[in-house]
Amino acid sequence: MPISSVKYDGNLLEGRITNQTGNTVQNIKVNYEVRDRKGNLIDNGFILAQPATVPPGVSASFSGVTAKGTKVQPTFVEWSK
Repeated sequence: MPISSVKYDGNLLEGRITNQTGNTVQNIKVNYEVRDRKGNLIDNGFILAQPATVPPGVSASFSGVTAKGTKVQPTFVEWSK
């Protein structure tokens, strides 16, 4: 599932995912990692995308507060059918 429109403002990580699986999916978790200026991993976690149920070809958004870091980025997406 591609992740797009990612923004991080020093506190809030947000973006969009698009369901390209060909199936309706639920409970989409966008996993992320937070790194310091030396590239060391200092935190990780996930943000749930909304809406909770996403049909094929439809996008969902995610937005959540993360630990502060120099680089915060989504890493992978998980979901259930």
